Order: sequence, then C-alpha cells, then structure tokens
Amino acid sequence: MIKGGFAMADAKKVKADQKDIVTAKYLEQQMTAFQNEINRLRNMANETRRTISALEDLKQFKGKQNSIVPLGAGVFLHSTVDLTKPTLVDMGAGVVVEKEIDEAISILRERLKNIDENVKVLTANLSKMSKQYNSILMKLYQQQA
Repeated sequence: MIKGGFAMADAKKVKADQKDIVTAKYLEQQMTAFQNEINRLRNMANETRRTISALEDLKQFKGKQNSIVPLGAGVFLHSTVDLTKPTLVDMGAGVVVEKEIDEAISILRERLKNIDENVKVLTANLSKMSKQYNSILMKLYQQQA
C-alpha cells in the first residue's frame, strides 16, 4: 500500500502530461491543415495574378487573334480568340457571366484582395498555434529533464 499523497500527485501529473500530448497532436494536425490551406490560397493568388496580367496584355489587341490553347499534358490547340466579345468570368456556384476585360480584371483584383486577407488571417492563427504547440513541447521536455 502506498502511503501519502505521492501516488495521487503522480497520477495527476501523468493525466496532465497525457492531456498536453493530445493537445500537441491536435495542434500539429491543425497547423498542417492551416499550412495546406495557406499554400492552396497562395497558389490561387498566383494564378489570379497571372490571369490579370494576361487580360491586361490582351487589352492591346483588337478583333480576332490567333492563339494556342493548352489542353494539358503538353498538348495545344490552335484557336482564334474574338476580342470583340466579352470574357466569361466564373462567379462561383457554377454561375458564369460575360464581362468586359476591364470588369473581369476588377473582379479578379477584388478576389485577390480577399485571398490575401485570408492568407494574413490564417498565417496569424498558424503563428498563435505554433507558439502554443512549442510551449507545450517545452513544458513536456522540461518535465522529462
């Protein structure tokens, strides 16, 4: 039989350590998910910037222009682009609308602004989680020493 409060104190310490370990694992999963989302948004932002640049380049041309359209896997198709017609812009939920090039650029710039804001928020949250995670790891490490 164990006398005194040592066994009880040890049990509480083990339970607290287990809680910290579970919390650290959860934070690690959340940080991975946040980092993946940040990467996805950054890729989306880069694609949006390239599209804005391409649309700005197209503004200098008039009428019909010969073009090459990438189909994928290194395959291209000769095409004619009619620049007298508006662009088609995906507005979400499967809705596509016709917009003049300047309007399309404006919509894309607004999207880019929203993407950049989301990246800032996610990055700030990731930083907070990282600090909490590191604090837990440091606490566990010090208890082992």
